[in-house]
Amino acid sequence: MELRRLVLSVGVGGTAFLVASVIGFTVFGGDFPSVFYVLPLALGSALAAAGGTYVALGSRRGRPVRALLTGTAAVGYSFFLLWFVRYSIARTRGTLSFDLIAILSVAVAVVVAALAWRSQPMAAET
Repeated sequence: MELRRLVLSVGVGGTAFLVASVIGFTVFGGDFPSVFYVLPLALGSALAAAGGTYVALGSRRGRPVRALLTGTAAVGYSFFLLWFVRYSIARTRGTLSFDLIAILSVAVAVVVAALAWRSQPMAAET
């Protein structure tokens, strides 16, 4: 359980980093000086989200919370994986746009959350 808790915490932190980066670059703009504002804020939100998730998963949480956190972690992992594929394989750069990567990441998160919901027993059963 400890490894799963750590993996989920890092994934939720990665998702928080992505969301904070998108919001930050939308507010401050995409020029170079805004990087000095946005990245520390995004990193701080990622650390806070990861720490909060790690603490929250330490206590016995119900099936909805665990499924939601699993789906949220899947967004970050799938987004970073697809972004890595986009930049490491040149043929995929024309196909994998930012919008498509975001849509696929959310779709993966929904499927993973549904599978996590279904695979975890009810609180009364444990």
